[in-house]
Amino acid sequence: LSCGKKESPTDPTDPAQMDRDAIRNLVNSQHSVLLADASYYGVEDTTGSKDRPIDPLNLIYWFRQPTTAAAKDFFINISNDTAYVTITFNISGDLHLYFLKDYKIDSLHKNFSDDFTRNAVFVRVGNENDVYRGWRLRGLSPAIVKTSGSNLSIDSVSIECSDTFFNFSYQNLRSTWPVDDSLSSLPSISSGDSITITFYVAGDTADAYFHFGWNDTHARFVMFPGQSITVFSRGLRLPDSMPPKVNFAFDLIRYSALHTTGGVYSSAAFIIPVKIR
Repeated sequence: LSCGKKESPTDPTDPAQMDRDAIRNLVNSQHSVLLADASYYGVEDTTGSKDRPIDPLNLIYWFRQPTTAAAKDFFINISNDTAYVTITFNISGDLHLYFLKDYKIDSLHKNFSDDFTRNAVFVRVGNENDVYRGWRLRGLSPAIVKTSGSNLSIDSVSIECSDTFFNFSYQNLRSTWPVDDSLSSLPSISSGDSITITFYVAGDTADAYFHFGWNDTHARFVMFPGQSITVFSRGLRLPDSMPPKVNFAFDLIRYSALHTTGGVYSSAAFIIPVKIR
């Protein structure tokens, strides 16, 4: 059973369809930020870092501007009291590049298109008369955002905090994480903490970025390559005030897309939800 904008008309009084509608409404009303947020697109704000690399294009600044509204598709398979959900949508628009040419600021605009996928598990913990027909979120995966055909890959990520260390392996980034109503199993990080982010990557030569955001806040930090171009790292301090849940995005963009006039856009990213304490 699948549920999304492409499915054929169904009977809204059918119990299975009522369950699918309840799960979709639960995602949209309670878990849209947790499960279907890609706020790292767009213009970064002043909390970010506008680092200027040395490159053939003399790039000063860049950002992605989505130009189409993302219509979410829900694919829902229900087995007894467990529902396996995949949320997908496409993000397309313009990649804006601003660079120095003949001592003046010039600009270049390229097309981009990325596909978002996240899996989730819902379990009926109540009965059909309860709100959302008793369904509750009990598992989620990191979101994968990738350009079709891209060979870029983030193989693992680590976050070193002042009081803890998180390591997300290749398998862990591609698995479903168990959660409960309190979301206590999600990574928990203190606002205002000094953290170090490290990526291990593969594929074409790429630039790496770390993002976090909520509402109109979007911070972006360029990651610095180590002795190997497959490892990127950066230390930074989180804001003193953050909402209870935010998304961390780990983002790769093909080097030639950002630093040459003819390079075609290609990217790969993971988005993980984080609890802020």
